[in-house]
Amino acid sequence: MDSIKEKIIETDVLVVGAGGAGCFAALKAQEKGASVKVVNKVPWIGGCTMIARGGYSAAMGASDSRDNPDMHMYDTVRGGNYMGNQKVIKVMCQKTVEATHDLLKWEARFRKRNDGELDQGNKCIVGHSYPRLVKVAGEFAHIGKTIMEVLQRKMKEKSIEVIDNVMITNLLTDRNSIAGAVGLDWRDGSLITFNTKAVIMATGGTGHLYKYTDNPTYMTGDGHAAMYRAGAELVDMEFIDFFLRYP
Repeated sequence: MDSIKEKIIETDVLVVGAGGAGCFAALKAQEKGASVKVVNKVPWIGGCTMIARGGYSAAMGASDSRDNPDMHMYDTVRGGNYMGNQKVIKVMCQKTVEATHDLLKWEARFRKRNDGELDQGNKCIVGHSYPRLVKVAGEFAHIGKTIMEVLQRKMKEKSIEVIDNVMITNLLTDRNSIAGAVGLDWRDGSLITFNTKAVIMATGGTGHLYKYTDNPTYMTGDGHAAMYRAGAELVDMEFIDFFLRYP
């Protein structure tokens, strides 16, 4: 019987997942001077971000200067019937604005007004107090593809390595601190140990815990399971994002 091959990879920061969140995290970590590697379960980057279509909400104040992240948080908490974790929601509403500024700076093809400023429309979508929708320029509003085109270009510009076809199975801990991770390479069956100072988990959702889902087939929750085994507290697990209706 052949022995299992083992590899060891060193890096300051390991990002698990190469969708929008993972690519953003890798770029930001490198900006801070860290060496970064991204590990991805499939042979392409994009994750669930690639299936996002219509747009997303960000309190940019482009249509109404009274809008701000605190108002966005209020609408989100109220819209979730006060069940969501408010600390998480607050960070999301603040960071969405920062991420949108980055995407605009990196020349994302978002819908603009004639004066060149971001166009967020003049109508509020359901549950929002102000118009805050960010959409794509042109007839077909494939927001996820537009975001990933920008992030893929930036990842290449910054020479951030993405290690494909590797599934992280466990996080390594040392005295209650993260010390690395172990992954399985689908191609040759080898085990990879990542020695790292920090691990950022950006593995997407858990859609395939359900019988019916439009999440990609690789959204199976293995990242959540690895975090749970390492002692992380999982919050808001009852909130799952689906796009389509099933009979």
